[in-house]
Formats: sequence, structure tokens, C-alpha cells
Amino acid sequence: MTLPDGTKSDKFAEFHVKKTRQYIDKTMVSGEEIFSVMQACVLLSWYFYHEGRWVEIWIFAAFQTRVAIPLRLNYPGTFSTGGNHSQGAYLAPPKNLRELECRRRTWWMTIIFDRIASVAGWIHAIDERDIGTELPLRMEDFESDVSIESCDKIRFDHLS
Repeated sequence: MTLPDGTKSDKFAEFHVKKTRQYIDKTMVSGEEIFSVMQACVLLSWYFYHEGRWVEIWIFAAFQTRVAIPLRLNYPGTFSTGGNHSQGAYLAPPKNLRELECRRRTWWMTIIFDRIASVAGWIHAIDERDIGTELPLRMEDFESDVSIESCDKIRFDHLS
């Protein structure tokens, strides 16, 4: 389908964008599955980035940054050591190393989209001093469960 501006619309992709937005809207009403909502937002942001839909990237990046901090994804290990009863601790500690790595990757995609949305001179929503989460593992280490525990974890603040 050709849009009025001459660009092509991908019906298959737009169908899935619509379904993902419906999922986000439905789950945000209850606040349940908030981490899955974050992951859905990352996927939509990636799609919008490739489509050049800058306003939507800006909106979803803002949502991701506003949610990531209360979820404590910016902490080493991606959770607050204060426990589930500490103020703002919405996620329990990760159940396993794969879940921990998924949280790390979601956090770092949030940082990437925050930086993309800020490229035109806007201030970053998340300051570098607030980043305590380790960098993600290499893909081959992530995909092999055996290697995950033995991998060295590099923190962002150790790079500067």
C-alpha cells in the first residue's frame, strides 16, 4: 500500500505494531507484566528507528526511561538490594542468569534509545552517573548457558 507521501506501508509489520500497542495498553492498565511491556517497547522503538518514525521513538524512549529506574534496572544485578519492600522495588531479584541478562539487555536498549532521542540536542533522561548495570554479555556467551556464570562482568562506570 502506498501512503499519500509516496512511502510504502508494510501491512504485515503494521499489523504487529498494532497488536503490540494493544498489548501495551492492556497491560499498562493493571501494571502487571511491566517488564514484558518494557521489552515490547524496546521492540517497537527498534522498528520505529528503522522506519524513521522519530516522534514515536521519542515517546517510547521517554516511557522506557521513566519505567526503567523504578524497576531498578540501573542497579548492578538489575535489582535493588533493599528487597521487594523497599520503595519503588517492583521487580524481584532475577530467578536465573538468563533472566538477569535479559534485564541487562533491556536496560541497555533503553539507554540506546534515550541517546537516540537526545541526538538533536535534548538532555538525556538518564545521566551516566545513574548507570550501575553491567554491560551485556557477548552473544555467544549469552546463548551458551554454561558460560554465563564464568563471564567477566564489565560495568559502564569502569570504562570512563
